[in-house]
Amino acid sequence: TWTAVGDDAYVGQAMKYELRRATSPIAEPDFTLAREVFLSTVPDIAGARQSALILGLDAGTTYYFALRAVDELENGSALSLASARTLSMAKSGDGLLRLVSSVQGITITQVSTTTTNPAVALATEAAAVQGLVFATPIYDIVSPVNPIPGGGTLEFAYSSAGLTLEQEQALRLYHFDPSQGKWLLVADIGPLADRDALIAQVASLSLFALMLQDKDHPTTELAFAGGRQFIAQAGSVFASTSTRIGFSAQDPPLGPFAGTGVLRTEYRTDNSTGTFSA
Repeated sequence: TWTAVGDDAYVGQAMKYELRRATSPIAEPDFTLAREVFLSTVPDIAGARQSALILGLDAGTTYYFALRAVDELENGSALSLASARTLSMAKSGDGLLRLVSSVQGITITQVSTTTTNPAVALATEAAAVQGLVFATPIYDIVSPVNPIPGGGTLEFAYSSAGLTLEQEQALRLYHFDPSQGKWLLVADIGPLADRDALIAQVASLSLFALMLQDKDHPTTELAFAGGRQFIAQAGSVFASTSTRIGFSAQDPPLGPFAGTGVLRTEYRTDNSTGTFSA
């Protein structure tokens, strides 16, 4: 964008613009050596804000621009100079994850949770301990520069099939911090449900995944499997040394995703005595 000048300084209206670009700074003597950029924008009245869309630029490249206004006598104004760096987009092979930043050469790879890679195994175990359920695969984002200068915008697509609206809105983006050995919340923002995607700003790159917090309690069941037992009128159950008791526990799923699993089971007995009969 720029502010239009007039035919005579800030009076009147210029006849045309000349815009040139290069990958190195442009000075007055080498203005005509820089590549000319086609402009459909015509000069407006002095003081008006104007803009142009420049196409055909390479990703992750710094460009230098020089703009000059020209009147009907081919008198040119002093150069107006600017520079900008185009952004690069990296994406996963399945297209579900995209990262836009100023850095070239970033790779995004889906990793298996059953891999023997110790870093991924540690991340998988940490998720279970933290009560986090994977709603997407894990992706490893590697950059030649980390953290990313200026940060980047990460768009993470997912499938909402089988999720309730409440579960979908509870989806959050996490990244794994190896130094702490745990998953950290990137931002406490939910997804764009109409796009089945979550968008967040990131700086440091590592392992990323969309997750749900497992807040459902495990369900348990206690049942007699055989042997002698006696149930009193008050509801107390008396057992003998021959009584066999079955105990089961399970973690209910979160929509289409398995729960984090049962960490441990606990049961209590007391040594109260009473009349026991067959």
